[in-house]
Amino acid sequence: MFYDDAESSLPASWRASGRMKTNRSVVSALSLILCSMILTNRISSGLISGGKRYDPKKYPYVVTIKTIPKNNPKTSFHCTGSLLNELYVLTAAHCVFGEKSNAVTVYQGSYLNNKVTRRVAEIHVHNDYKPELNAYGDICVLKLKSGFPNLKTFIEIGGEPKEFADLKEVKCVCIGFGVKDKNHTDGSEGYIIEALVRHGRTACGDYEA
Repeated sequence: MFYDDAESSLPASWRASGRMKTNRSVVSALSLILCSMILTNRISSGLISGGKRYDPKKYPYVVTIKTIPKNNPKTSFHCTGSLLNELYVLTAAHCVFGEKSNAVTVYQGSYLNNKVTRRVAEIHVHNDYKPELNAYGDICVLKLKSGFPNLKTFIEIGGEPKEFADLKEVKCVCIGFGVKDKNHTDGSEGYIIEALVRHGRTACGDYEA
């Protein structure tokens, strides 16, 4: 599901480049949610909780996305994303849905005390995304106007279908800057945890909703 949806939402020129890799690797918290994967009870509520601060030098392709909504320009909200290559960022559709590209700013790593930003040239939201259906199709790709300097390491999308056969669990790494507890404390410094992930129509059966 993740592979089909993620790749089909990319521009044709990017898909044709052959750089969409399928090695199991680091998967952001965003990716886990988009795949409709079920996590361990430790983060069953969908929060980056109980982890530790991540090392931005080890994961330089993790970014923060700041969106200023058109219906409330005095506010802003933040999401986590992953750089697929120099110009393309994988994130959630709900972070930018209905917004113009000039409302979105991408930061390398945390947005706190960070002047290393890039503007967005294009927003590619998955065709199946509908806000009223929650996470279904909740995936998009942002094209940056220019790449971040001196950044040569990018995420490899992991989790081939055969790895999840027979409800097998795959160990993944979750990194996020979002809410980290039920009091809505902002995880702006970035937190990392490991999670066992399953995927499939019956994957939810053994986990707490």
